[in-house]
Amino acid sequence: MFGRSAMGETVVQGHFFDRWRLRVGGALVFAETLRLDGDIAQRLAQRAIAGGGVAVASAIKYPGNDADAAAVRAVQDHFIGEVGISAWNGLVVARLVARDGAALRRDLVAVLTALDAAPLPRLWLN
Repeated sequence: MFGRSAMGETVVQGHFFDRWRLRVGGALVFAETLRLDGDIAQRLAQRAIAGGGVAVASAIKYPGNDADAAAVRAVQDHFIGEVGISAWNGLVVARLVARDGAALRRDLVAVLTALDAAPLPRLWLN
């Protein structure tokens, strides 16, 4: 989250770096790097970045398949923010963008539930 909207916080300037590497049996099966520098608020406002959203998340399921992606698409009418889902080579990747942390949490719970993830923390379900 780039600022807590309920607290009136916004992130304007900064440096954000996130790097994921997923290996299975020593083989690299997924790699991603995200970097936002400088005027983060301006970058997040761009449609191709976050379309004005300030809360982002990614969820990866391995092993995963087209049926998992279809389960997420089946609940897409209930999402508050934007959710994209892809399946390929035994992976399922969901990307989420929302206007605030509460909307992101709601969408993330829906995605993880649809993916039949491990039991979610009880705090998330309140």
